[in-house]
Amino acid sequence: MSKKIYIVTFFLLVVVIAGVVGKQYDYLYLANKINVNGLELFMKEKDVIELFGDEDTEVSYCMGCGPNLYYQNLGIFARLSETKQYVKDIKITNPKYDILGIKPNQKITKAQNLLKDMGFKLIDRDPIRQSYQYQKKKLTFEMIIDKQGVIKSVQVVYQVKQDNNIIY
Repeated sequence: MSKKIYIVTFFLLVVVIAGVVGKQYDYLYLANKINVNGLELFMKEKDVIELFGDEDTEVSYCMGCGPNLYYQNLGIFARLSETKQYVKDIKITNPKYDILGIKPNQKITKAQNLLKDMGFKLIDRDPIRQSYQYQKKKLTFEMIIDKQGVIKSVQVVYQVKQDNNIIY
């Protein structure tokens, strides 16, 4: 009988540890679920270009934020990490696409409920820019809305620590 108790105790301990560890990394699970017309976080630049072709001719680069891939005709923007060379940032303006169920032309209240259900917390609301930012560990969502509370753009950023340490 004592052998059964040890086995059951060990099994329960494994389940509890897996639950605790899993909860700490569930933001990675969400990050890996993001797929915008085939574009995913952590994709390499060559894979993005293979997927969508060359970016639109009006390409902008900004100091300190890595190379940008802008597909205006699709309403998709991606930013690459400077240190890791993968997609760390996706922004959409086309209501055809969504990021974890959140998309342009959707009411902000629906998006807020979805983010709260996924464990994101409001970290900033800027009434001048009409933006809302939510965060869960290394994932940040930003939504820009119009005066009626309808989302104009949705952006998700995976924070890359090495990129944040770059000083220009």
